[in-house]
Amino acid sequence: MKTRKATEQDLESLNELQIDLAKYEAKLRKTLVDPEKVRKWYEKHYKKLIKRKNSVFFVAEENGKIVGYILGEIEIPTHHHIYKRRGYIRDAFVLEEFRRKNAGKKLTQELLEWFKSKGIKWIRVDAYTNNKVGISFWKKMGFKDYVIEMTKVIK
Repeated sequence: MKTRKATEQDLESLNELQIDLAKYEAKLRKTLVDPEKVRKWYEKHYKKLIKRKNSVFFVAEENGKIVGYILGEIEIPTHHHIYKRRGYIRDAFVLEEFRRKNAGKKLTQELLEWFKSKGIKWIRVDAYTNNKVGISFWKKMGFKDYVIEMTKVIK
């Protein structure tokens, strides 16, 4: 399995993987809409992000097929943060049959190196509280709990 920086030619594969990620997340969160209903939005959004200097996609390939990806962005946090620029791992997804084969680890390491090359020292990632697999993965990669977001639906 090899990893590399994604190009615009990879957008179709990235969009399909993003829909797979959104379907996975929709099972975890009943507040999310059917990903197929917002497919066009995702496609336009990724097309913009892949061209921006402050964001990057890396892909994992097996036999020429893209089987996973990670998307990172550089953010400018609010004025009260000591870090004037920080990294944000926006999306990460690996097809189920390629999980536990180091694809996620390689993608994350690739992205962390990119952040480092940009002078980024503080990186955040979020995961739904019931995404035990995701939380376990990020903790293995050295991330720690930082904030708990709480929600309530009012009827």
